[in-house]
Amino acid sequence: TDLSAVWQSGQVATTSGDGALRCWDLSSGSLVSKSQAHRGAANCVDMYVDTKHVVTGSADGTIKVWDLSAGTTPVHTLWACQALHLQHQEVLSLVTDWSNGRILCGCCDGTLQLLDLARPDRALA
Repeated sequence: TDLSAVWQSGQVATTSGDGALRCWDLSSGSLVSKSQAHRGAANCVDMYVDTKHVVTGSADGTIKVWDLSAGTTPVHTLWACQALHLQHQEVLSLVTDWSNGRILCGCCDGTLQLLDLARPDRALA
């Protein structure tokens, strides 16, 4: 379970044990949208300042990139540790370098994975 807030816009994205991605309006406290993001628990989330783009990470080993203005289907799905030919790892944390299109994720085995959104099929490190 995690949250990411864009204070200027009053928007918050949350993830939870049920695998859902929820977006909230802080001023009213109302739920703006809900997507079934992952099969396993959704452990982490990062929202871009435009509040339309969100990245989520999960116990199912996936990292998903969302364009909330386009609907409830992710625009990219990446696998943690896929490029290392290891068993997929539960994603516990992530941070997105939005300017350079990279995601750094922390996996349950203690490893870090740096992923490139332009090349989702291979890891940078």
